[in-house]
Amino acid sequence: WILIKVFHVLFLVSCNTIFTKTLKTMCLAVPGRIIKFDESNPHIKMAEIDFNGATTNACMEWLPEAQIGDYVLVHVGTAISIVEEKDAEETIIALREMGEID
Repeated sequence: WILIKVFHVLFLVSCNTIFTKTLKTMCLAVPGRIIKFDESNPHIKMAEIDFNGATTNACMEWLPEAQIGDYVLVHVGTAISIVEEKDAEETIIALREMGEID
């Protein structure tokens, strides 16, 4: 059930990265909450995102409608989708249960 829910909530992208002859990985988008926008560079919209206690910056160019407090899926440093808080929280719980995050 957990795996099904994670696949349902997350935007999964196959990276086709092969580490060994049989091992492939998947890149996934992780939900985080927008803390604040960084307007120091007028050419690119950035925001500080909180990922369950860890923060990082993400490009917000694909989501001009996003607001502080929104949950977004971030993939390789770019916010790609706004998600409902409930879905984000369920995903974080599922990732924690799978041992992917602390």
